[in-house]
Amino acid sequence: MKKHFSFEQVFEYIWQHCNSEGLWNGGDGTLAEEFDVSEHDGHTMLGDLCQRGLIEMLIPGTFAIVKWRERDWPEEEELCWSDMAVLPKQKRGNNC
Repeated sequence: MKKHFSFEQVFEYIWQHCNSEGLWNGGDGTLAEEFDVSEHDGHTMLGDLCQRGLIEMLIPGTFAIVKWRERDWPEEEELCWSDMAVLPKQKRGNNC
């Protein structure tokens, strides 16, 4: 069954599959396989998430969640992926 391919769903997937430092090792092909879409659509979605200021490409195949908080910092309230996904669309340089 094909999953819903919205920026919220893709960002949730990346959030849930990143490491403890907020880094996700994946790319166009990963999203294409997971969401049953083309690699072109996966690339476009990653670009959209970068434009929204949610992720940033560090090197090809590695993305960082921009406003990541360490999950085990006791003094910080844990940020949920959905808190970030509602951020307004921002105009930024495209790092994807």
